[in-house]
Amino acid sequence: MAEFNKKKYTHPLICDHHKNPSKDWYVYFTFKEKRNVHRFKRREGINRIKDLNEKLTAINELLQEIIFDLRNGWDPVTDPKREYDYDPNTYVET
Repeated sequence: MAEFNKKKYTHPLICDHHKNPSKDWYVYFTFKEKRNVHRFKRREGINRIKDLNEKLTAINELLQEIIFDLRNGWDPVTDPKREYDYDPNTYVET
């Protein structure tokens, strides 16, 4: 039987608490590794930004970076700090 190429992760989403800049904002997704499902919340300094427009820009940039990294083989379980280097000849653009 043919094995289908299933995604190892869910599409990352933003939690911005209805654009309330005083709350904890993050990008969240799940990642499946073998039989385990790991849940991730990535903040990466977003909550230090107090201006709403700057925070919206930063959280959207973080979301796009995470999507790009996941599509190009990033494993958040083994590389939690996103230090993986991509081969510019093989990466997948969105």
